[in-house]
Amino acid sequence: MLMTTYECQLRCAYCNVSRGPRRMDEETARRGADLLLSSRAGHLLLNFFGGEPLLAWDLVKKTALYARARRGGRPLRVNLTTNGLLLDDEKISFLKSVDGYVHLSLDGPADANAARLAGTGPGAQKVMEAALRRLAESGLPYHVNAVVTPERAAAFDQDLLALEALGARRIQFGYKVGVLWSSDAVAALLRALDRYAARGKAELNNRTSESEPVMLSRETIVDTDGGVYWDGGIFLEAALPKARAALRLGHLDDDLDVDSLADDPHKPYERFLEAYPAKTEGRHVILNNIKVGLALKRHWTGQRGNEDPEIRRGVVQAGLAEQDRFIKKNMPGLDRVFLFMKGGCDLDCLFCKNKPEKDHQSLDEITAVLDENAVLRRDKIALVGNEPLAHPRILDVVKLCRKKGFTDIEIMTSGMRLEALAKPLAKAGVTSYALALHGSTAKIHDAVVRRPGSYAAALRGAAAAQAAGSRIYLHASACRDNLADLPSLEKLARRRGWPFSIHPLRPKDSDGMNVPYEQIAPDYAELRAALTGRVTSLTGFPSCVASRIQGLASCPDGEVADSMRLYLRHQAFVKPEGCSSCPERDGCAGTFEEHLRARPAEREELALP
Repeated sequence: MLMTTYECQLRCAYCNVSRGPRRMDEETARRGADLLLSSRAGHLLLNFFGGEPLLAWDLVKKTALYARARRGGRPLRVNLTTNGLLLDDEKISFLKSVDGYVHLSLDGPADANAARLAGTGPGAQKVMEAALRRLAESGLPYHVNAVVTPERAAAFDQDLLALEALGARRIQFGYKVGVLWSSDAVAALLRALDRYAARGKAELNNRTSESEPVMLSRETIVDTDGGVYWDGGIFLEAALPKARAALRLGHLDDDLDVDSLADDPHKPYERFLEAYPAKTEGRHVILNNIKVGLALKRHWTGQRGNEDPEIRRGVVQAGLAEQDRFIKKNMPGLDRVFLFMKGGCDLDCLFCKNKPEKDHQSLDEITAVLDENAVLRRDKIALVGNEPLAHPRILDVVKLCRKKGFTDIEIMTSGMRLEALAKPLAKAGVTSYALALHGSTAKIHDAVVRRPGSYAAALRGAAAAQAAGSRIYLHASACRDNLADLPSLEKLARRRGWPFSIHPLRPKDSDGMNVPYEQIAPDYAELRAALTGRVTSLTGFPSCVASRIQGLASCPDGEVADSMRLYLRHQAFVKPEGCSSCPERDGCAGTFEEHLRARPAEREELALP
């Protein structure tokens, strides 16, 4: 981040930046950009902050163009955080031209925003709302940044709903830091978020963010004078005056390795406690705000349906270059990158919920993602999502993949649309499919996915794809409704020559499943009773459970589509303390906290103390 200026038209009551006339000059901004460009990362992010960076618009433009010209072909996104008072069509047009993204600060309707607007005149609220409408209509990616204080926590869901009414479709909220939050205020905030989750329609970025606790943020910021800090050194200065010195990392004149600045997650914490020893007033605030962040982190982890945050950040939310780096480091057995397709789903499964078909990416968006392969030169890609075949231009998407160098193209699908598309997709370049089949008969499969005719459609599609030369990888999720039938399904797959694997259900929150996890997921004892000696395709289950069922047999990686291997890794498995002495621990997937919490008796199945 570049701290472009400390000047701002607003005087927000919760802002801890020490405002004043200081501005960054062009040379410092370029050197800050150079520090970013020295990174070895596949993706770069240049964030202009303040104050109000639009008061230094010429500096923003020149620095963004400077960095874009020197990025060496790597994707570089330009972020700008603004109150919107100076945001016009010309600025939006420029930001679109440099792969820009806007964080628009707006806390809600006039009463929620009142503390920010003192002294700005009666028209400021309308100008900020107009900026939101302009962004929503422009096509420039953005989100609204709203701040909640302890005083407004109990009614924060109303502020979020009001932002929706003003046109916000993506929101990220922050909470006031540098003050003490009572346990009652934190509880009120979490209840407000639960109420909003039940009624709200906007996408809350916090659900997938790894920014908490914000007090321990390791984002790097360059100050107006070239000083380099973890961002709390600047954003907390007014509330915690010792933060600036505590979180200083050096100066642009120093020989800084930007990639190493954020390596140690404990350093901000240690530095804070050293600057604010025990029994000092600031220490109470620091520890209190960290606890608020941890409470929110636990809240969002539960809301995310038990996903692994590292996989989400390193693969699901990442571009191809970042995926490439993450997969090589953390998933060396996987030699494929992934294109995540937006849109709906054709099914409405018992263990999931139908997603309406909407918001497909444009070909331009997909091209921008695939362009990264010019440097990577990967040859394998998988198209994953709720239903990639629902994309209205799926044939063109596949052709783009081939054009960008991918010769091995896998698609995850329910198979509902596959029969008609199998031949043209094979001609376009598709080599394999990861296809879900949850029963050996129409009665069982259709009941699980809650779509009559889906079993017949999936089999016809799989047969058509196989006839066109594509390979079929079959998988099923083990639930109580298909448990007794899984051996027959495995036999069906073997007869057809299709690789086959059986996976555990992933716990999700109540908004993500038609039937609660506790009702639909089988106990490990039920798995043993129904499947022992009858299947050899279990994968993703605890090793001790799987070995009792299928002995020394195991489902080899070659039987599992890469899409499903990623899906399994994306789940937030845990290994309880009692597993520490197990010789199979390192190669074991583990289990789910929700599973053990809902069924304490499972500890006996896992031989846990």
